[in-house]
Amino acid sequence: MVTHQSPASRAQFAALALTLLTSAALLPQRANAFTYSLDDGSVTGSVSIGGGTEGYLLNAFQVVPGQTIVTAAEFAFGVHDGASFDIVLFRDGNNDGDPTDATLVSQDTVAKPASGPTGVFTSYAFSTPGTFTAGDWFFVGAFEPALTSLAISYDTAGGLSSWVSFPGAAFPGGTLETAPFFSFPNDFMIRATAIPEPTTALLALLTLPLALRRRRK
Repeated sequence: MVTHQSPASRAQFAALALTLLTSAALLPQRANAFTYSLDDGSVTGSVSIGGGTEGYLLNAFQVVPGQTIVTAAEFAFGVHDGASFDIVLFRDGNNDGDPTDATLVSQDTVAKPASGPTGVFTSYAFSTPGTFTAGDWFFVGAFEPALTSLAISYDTAGGLSSWVSFPGAAFPGGTLETAPFFSFPNDFMIRATAIPEPTTALLALLTLPLALRRRRK
């Protein structure tokens, strides 16, 4: 018995096949995900900007070869209360590891878990992943709205690659160790997730639908 598919059926089948192929092609990228981290995994305490002041809590990372697409941020919270905040991803303007001249890549509103243990990381995906070059500096962290206690955990040592910034405030920001009202020689427990750049074969696969649509016209 011979059956015939309508053009619509063939198009649906082709779309399904492409989805499956793309998912399979992306598996190696996800399997090779890399975590950028400053902390040592041990919680010493937690910190918020507080006082009705809004600002940024950031960690600075330098891109390693092969892990150039930043897709998500992870946070360990000292308090779980479901409060809303923004995750942020910045590009360093002059690659000196200082966020003073940073430019925003992605900002998304999320919420803390309503409950949970201290020191366990929660991951949030960026709506716009950042693509960087090996050796670049970038900043991942949180924008804490006024009157919100973010309570990001910090670890036992460090401080010079974790930053606090107060846009429009009367006092300057700085590293967690040097910023006014902080002076903690510690690191924020903020991490970033990155994946390798897609291979040439994967890029060709992802652009196939566009090529097919152009051919039909």
